[in-house]
Amino acid sequence: MIRRPDSIKRAFAWRWLIVNGLILLPLVGCEPGGGDEGSSPRPTSTVDPGTKRQIVAVSYPLEYLTQRIAGSEMEVRCPVPAGERASQWRPQRDAILKMQHADLIVANGVGARFAKWLDTVSLPDSKICNSATRGLALADYISVDDVRLVHSHGPEGEHSHPTTVAYTWLSPLIAGKQADYIATELARVDPAKKEIFSANLQALKKDLTELAEAFKVLPQSQGDQPLVVLSANPDLKFFSQAAGWQDHHLTWFEPPTAIVAADELEKFLALNKDHQTLRQQGQTVLLSNYPFSTELLEVVRLQGVTVLVVDPMDVRPNNGDYLMVMKRNLAQFQPASEIPSVRE
Repeated sequence: MIRRPDSIKRAFAWRWLIVNGLILLPLVGCEPGGGDEGSSPRPTSTVDPGTKRQIVAVSYPLEYLTQRIAGSEMEVRCPVPAGERASQWRPQRDAILKMQHADLIVANGVGARFAKWLDTVSLPDSKICNSATRGLALADYISVDDVRLVHSHGPEGEHSHPTTVAYTWLSPLIAGKQADYIATELARVDPAKKEIFSANLQALKKDLTELAEAFKVLPQSQGDQPLVVLSANPDLKFFSQAAGWQDHHLTWFEPPTAIVAADELEKFLALNKDHQTLRQQGQTVLLSNYPFSTELLEVVRLQGVTVLVVDPMDVRPNNGDYLMVMKRNLAQFQPASEIPSVRE
């Protein structure tokens, strides 16, 4: 029998210890199932336990709803800079990268798409909460069938186009349904905080219910005449819906370039074939989501129409929050007294 030298034996012994040590090393100190016998393995996460979950909302009202539910448990932000219209904002590379690393992105959803830029950037579908798609019927709250911008192009002759509206939060009841879905998604992101989110949701929905009750006392008539509600564009559909008004949409004008002079407003009123008939039926109120100039207000007054400006919160409020802005919107309508003739 061949005898190996002691040096060779020692080499084989060291090799055995090194190889087996490398195999056993990852097992040292590990506790299967997180240390609890019979428990399932913990899900992997790249989030530092000491760091709050990052939530992005595509508009200020959605940020407000989400923050009320998340409380201090999560970092909630809307990336749109102060003073910019969220519906027209386009994110730059840095903002997109931050959203890609967020734990959840709260949006409206298909059909009620508010942030159209969502279709132009690459974001994981699993991270997007389409808050206006759960428990809501498309035909009930998105479609606008009575847009009365009558015009002609091509062989069709005079006609108008249906459209969709994204300002869902102008109806407190719909905002409440969106809040339900947001709470569900936050609990999916952080299941351990589910009870906190649920409690915060109930407090939020209490406020939204009280706001919805305030809508119910808005005037349906002015004196002995019915109130006829027109709107400069369909964006305020949900505000009218919450008030129980049949809102006659005239056309779609957007600031600051669409209405530039008084004669433009005269054309605007002339476009609506129903306007003269509606005026004979009662007091006419024109809702707008932006202020009219003094000249335009004078033209409206001569037409027998009162303009009331409703803030849709496309731009973050300079003061107050969602509830305060909605209450200011409602304060313009005074059931116990006359609606002001001019509201700038």
